[in-house]
Amino acid sequence: MINESGDWLAGGDIEALERIRWNDSLDQYRLTPLELRARFRAMKADAVFAFQLRNPVHNGHALLMQVCGGGGVEEEEAQEEEEAQEEEEGAQEEAQEEEEGAQEEAQEEEEGAQEEEEEAQEEEAQEEEAQEEEEGAQEEAQEEEEGAQEEEEEEAQEEEEGAQEEAQEEEEGAQEEEEEAQEEAQEEEEGAQEEAQEEEAQEEKEQEEKEQEEETPDGSCWTGGTTTLSCSSTPWEAGPRRMTCHSRLAWTNTTQCSKMAFWRLLKDGVLDPNSTVLAIFPSPMMYAGPTEVQWHAKARMATGANYYIVGRDPAGMPHPETKKDLYHAQHGRKVLTMAPGLTQLEIIPFKVAAYDKKAGRMAFYDPTRKPDFDFISGTRMRSLARSGESPPDGFMAPAAWQVLSSYYQNLPKE
Repeated sequence: MINESGDWLAGGDIEALERIRWNDSLDQYRLTPLELRARFRAMKADAVFAFQLRNPVHNGHALLMQVCGGGGVEEEEAQEEEEAQEEEEGAQEEAQEEEEGAQEEAQEEEEGAQEEEEEAQEEEAQEEEAQEEEEGAQEEAQEEEEGAQEEEEEEAQEEEEGAQEEAQEEEEGAQEEEEEAQEEAQEEEEGAQEEAQEEEAQEEKEQEEKEQEEETPDGSCWTGGTTTLSCSSTPWEAGPRRMTCHSRLAWTNTTQCSKMAFWRLLKDGVLDPNSTVLAIFPSPMMYAGPTEVQWHAKARMATGANYYIVGRDPAGMPHPETKKDLYHAQHGRKVLTMAPGLTQLEIIPFKVAAYDKKAGRMAFYDPTRKPDFDFISGTRMRSLARSGESPPDGFMAPAAWQVLSSYYQNLPKE
């Protein structure tokens, strides 16, 4: 941006003999600190809020500016009245708390006395319990002794009965053996008789056959034969089975585009033109993080600002490779609260605003309704504008968005 404006001398003492101009049709908005102070006095401003932006203003920024600067003296009086009311309510609450505290103390003392009485009763009950345990132990010892005697008597009786049963079983076993011997002898005798009978029958049969042979006239005889049936089966061999189975616009840089979009917000009434001053800070953003933010804030203080609204990671940038922020998101705000020379400037942390999808407008973020909010970053804004898409209704004034979209769509493609 500096190179495009012409040759400059960098370093050394500089004497500005005349007003520095960029000749980009925006010099009328580059007001000096004295000019800004005169403008604020003419507006009879009770307070001056400075809000530095590097992205085009959308309705979230407008919401924050309206909340911060919309009340004036009436808001301060209302705040003082509210604080007085809060003090009165606090005193009443404190008196009520003291009274409740006294009642609680009395109740605690009464409860303490009652607890002591209960403890005495518990001790007495413990003594009775100890006595009962001692008596119980004596009874258990007596029961164990009686049980041992009963076990000894039962064991002796069981041994005697066992001996009698063994003797009886031996006697019965002897009788069974004798009976088995008698049965075996009888079976042997019967077997001998049967064998003798079979031999006699065989002899008779042989005698009959002999007699029949003698009676056959032709000399032939009948003999019994055995026929063997052999079955052979032909083996079935199964074979293998297979399965297969554009034109340029009047403005030529982002500063012109942003200011034109801001001007549309004023014209459309998104911001009150009677209480809003549009001014260009005559120093390009260097993205030097918290160090640069001190310069930004000090310069605004010189113009008469009383309040400086600082956002998340001001003047910060992501690492070119890891894409992570180089500075902590809150370091800029913390440095401003500790920086010397900024005691006259009150730092206001940026309250996060996001697009409320249910309400269809920008609203302050409510963590309890996280799914209802859509965070539309500056990168996403530029991407939508470049592709000719529109953000959701209520995110940005349509006329201002048209300015932004036209600018990015007509940029020369790299």
